[in-house]
Amino acid sequence: MHDAPVGKVLQDEVADEHVRNAVLDAREAIAGDDAKLDVPVADVPARPLEHLRRDVDGDDAVEPPREGACHAAGATADLDARAALTIPAEPSEERPELRLAAKRIADVGVGVAGKRVPRRAHVAHGPSIAGEAECPAAGVVRPRVVSSSPSVTKLVELRPRGPYSLALTARFASDATRFYRDGVLTSLLEGDDGLERTRAWQRPDGTVVVEASTPGGIRVTRFVLGIDDDHSEFLRRFSRDPLLGLTLRRVRGLRVLRVPTMAGSLLRALCGQLITSRRARQIERGVLRATSPRVDDLVAPPTAATLGAHSPARLRELGLHARRGATLARVCAQLDLERLRSVPVTNAAARLARERGLGRWSVGVVALQGLGSYRYGLAGDLGLLKLFAAVHGRWPDEGEDETLLAPYDEWQGLASVYLLTGWSLGLIRAARPAAA
Repeated sequence: MHDAPVGKVLQDEVADEHVRNAVLDAREAIAGDDAKLDVPVADVPARPLEHLRRDVDGDDAVEPPREGACHAAGATADLDARAALTIPAEPSEERPELRLAAKRIADVGVGVAGKRVPRRAHVAHGPSIAGEAECPAAGVVRPRVVSSSPSVTKLVELRPRGPYSLALTARFASDATRFYRDGVLTSLLEGDDGLERTRAWQRPDGTVVVEASTPGGIRVTRFVLGIDDDHSEFLRRFSRDPLLGLTLRRVRGLRVLRVPTMAGSLLRALCGQLITSRRARQIERGVLRATSPRVDDLVAPPTAATLGAHSPARLRELGLHARRGATLARVCAQLDLERLRSVPVTNAAARLARERGLGRWSVGVVALQGLGSYRYGLAGDLGLLKLFAAVHGRWPDEGEDETLLAPYDEWQGLASVYLLTGWSLGLIRAARPAAA
């Protein structure tokens, strides 16, 4: 994903009272570009991930793809599974020695548990911090405080459960509410005392360090990172799968980076229907900047209240298709979205599927990024349709692409992400995407 060019942003948004915001937008665009380094993957030619949203009332002719390529729900292209570059604690742009140390780590291989290992084996294993007490909210774990200061309330270190790479998971995470740069994910989210800025990075031993002001900020951050949702069983169970086997070995630390609010996942799903990912992110940024509070260079994650306060006509002005804008406004006004996280995921998905304008793909996006569930796949994604055609030698009939995901049972959502990633990187030996 790329923002619009800085000159275009300045041209579109500069008015006397908006000069400061335009400059911040340009900075965000530069940050997004910095996060997308072109590094080859294990001598396999990296290829653009190309798939399209196809799940709204058969409206396939609306907004055809014009440029770029889509990747949904954390599926990434041009990933470097060997180079999950992490940096020491308390990174700072004013400390160039840390950047030099990080570069040396990348050159010699990333350590796990104090040992030198090949760069592909950077992932961390094992449970979270020993002796941690369970918190009542969403099954998260209360982290151990490493240090504190007047300016940084809490700096905690968290041990991921199972293989985990922040570099793979957050590589294309940059949007209006967060950015990933130099191995650090910086986010604006809702903590215990209101909006707060958090940062997260991964050390060479696999430990993820989170900097936040309140325990609530830590809880939300670890949910977004997905570090407590061990997918080792998925890796073990499908290690010899004819489609996924090689991909699982190459990018085993990849997980889905979630969004802090259910409203944010719904907005992302509706923005991504039937258009390219580049255009989808542009629309999402435009909606967020117009509807959410801004703090410095980031905007707050959307809520049902901030989105539902705008009419479908206003959302159409911001770039969202009229039908999708109507769906967004209606669902935000009539449904308690955040409460869906407190009910069984099957019930939540069934409730969303009853809404007009939300199809199989949209429910899969919300389940992956909003509910934090791996159960529902990205059925109807054009990338999966193309993969099905390459495997079977014919284009699938309506709904037939679901047979591609059926063997993965309760892991269909995560399997979708790995299938799209492997397809984009040419790691699926049964088929490879045609050269552009």
